[in-house]
Amino acid sequence: EDWGSATTPERPAPWSKLTALRENLKDFDWLLYLDGDALIANPAICLERFVDDAYDVVLAEDWGGYNTGVFLVKNSEFSRTLLQDMWDAATTHGLSRRNPWYDHALPFEFEQRALHFLADTPTWRQAAARRADVPRTTGDAAAIRNRIKVLPQCAFNSYLVRPGSRRDAAHAAAAYRPGDFVVHLAGHKGANKAALFEYALRKLVAAPTAATPRCGAVGVG
Repeated sequence: EDWGSATTPERPAPWSKLTALRENLKDFDWLLYLDGDALIANPAICLERFVDDAYDVVLAEDWGGYNTGVFLVKNSEFSRTLLQDMWDAATTHGLSRRNPWYDHALPFEFEQRALHFLADTPTWRQAAARRADVPRTTGDAAAIRNRIKVLPQCAFNSYLVRPGSRRDAAHAAAAYRPGDFVVHLAGHKGANKAALFEYALRKLVAAPTAATPRCGAVGVG
């Protein structure tokens, strides 16, 4: 389906995932969103493995917390409200501003920043503790966190090459292994991302494995 009508040229492209999801959610029980740099590496896995009707959003965390590069959203009033609130937070709380490379006042970017703000995640609270210009939500952040199911990163947001230079347990757990559902090329830019994309398409998608995934099943709602 062509979701071009949901794009929002007045903002950077990642914000458009919110409008696309809101416009199309009514036609489905659940929608899976994948960033353009996320590839399904094991098509033998059914989405029902991850659906959990006790929650409205299902996503994975990396070492920074919630990652919205790959996530499931349920057709519910909560989800529609959350998507709209994430969109609105860009203007009402200044979350759409772009910081220069030397000023990381606000963690994350785009809609991922908005979710961390609304949920008042540990990463967001740490940023607010360091700088007075990091806004804090006045909404019910705990209620939002309670509606989000967090899966291990290897469930559907594995990283092909670990971004950054750290080599700790969290990075090891995030690294792609055969059988993982999705490989996400997060944290890479320009020619490096293009090279990784070509590698992934050739090595992973062209010869997908049907191996049992190492984590992630939450049961069918």
